[in-house]
Amino acid sequence: MGLSFSRNQRIFSESEFQHVIRKGKRLFSKYFILCAKLTSTKKRRLGISISKKIGRAAARNRMKRLLREAFRLHQEEIKEGHDLLFLVKEDFSHLKRQELDSMVLNLLRMGKLLKGHFPPFFSTRTHEDAKPSP
Repeated sequence: MGLSFSRNQRIFSESEFQHVIRKGKRLFSKYFILCAKLTSTKKRRLGISISKKIGRAAARNRMKRLLREAFRLHQEEIKEGHDLLFLVKEDFSHLKRQELDSMVLNLLRMGKLLKGHFPPFFSTRTHEDAKPSP
């Protein structure tokens, strides 16, 4: 498949957006909500929704470019047959691409949307493990 991002890998129609929102699994981060829906095809598709209330047009376009680039670079790691929809809730145009990549990958890990075994970036220590010893 390569590292391309073609038109048939995008979610365009309002009905498809609504279907992913209603039926998909939701994963939350500080800046966006990721809705993921298993499909009957082997395609991985991406949709991005950013309200006009979030930043100016240049900032919104930068956020879309960053999300598309994260998807393009990591699409081979994502399990086949998923529609991914990013609903942006806060301006993240100030982030570097590497920071956003790690956020997106962490969400995909938490949602078990990546192929193979990828341990999460966050610690798995419990509250009891963090208690100081007497």
